[in-house]
Amino acid sequence: MPISSSAAAASRSSRRVAGAYLQPLLDVAAERGVTARALAEAAGLAENYLSPLPELLNAENYVRLLDVGARLADDPHFGLHVGGKVKLGTYHIYGLILLSCRDFGQAFQQTLRYEGLAHDLGRSVLQVENEIAEYQWHSNFPSASRHLAESVFAGIRVIGVCGTLLQ
Repeated sequence: MPISSSAAAASRSSRRVAGAYLQPLLDVAAERGVTARALAEAAGLAENYLSPLPELLNAENYVRLLDVGARLADDPHFGLHVGGKVKLGTYHIYGLILLSCRDFGQAFQQTLRYEGLAHDLGRSVLQVENEIAEYQWHSNFPSASRHLAESVFAGIRVIGVCGTLLQ
């Protein structure tokens, strides 16, 4: 049975993101002269919404802040830059789990298991066939701009490199 559009909207509005996800976004925006207050106001949020960082935020607000940040910073690669600023702490406890992995393969297995601790933006899928692995990320916000997917993929790349360097 198909899900009604009102049920789908209710499901999207209940999705959340760990507040630590905002720090890379705020860092990139600040480097481009955009304040947290300007971001919040342009996204239709209270001017003090981003200071201090909320522990959790609505995922729709996060997606909107990515788009607003890109527009205010006049940065067509804003999502990539946000993902490039990700640190293990961005992922809370999930980041520590990734840090303890013995290799990239194990890190992806843990991502599949624990990424829901950090966000409800989408889910990872790993398909392995004949020793070839294919990673896919399925967004819960299919109409979001590319900044969302690009920030996710760039963040995975940064954490993957960080984990490799620490081995």
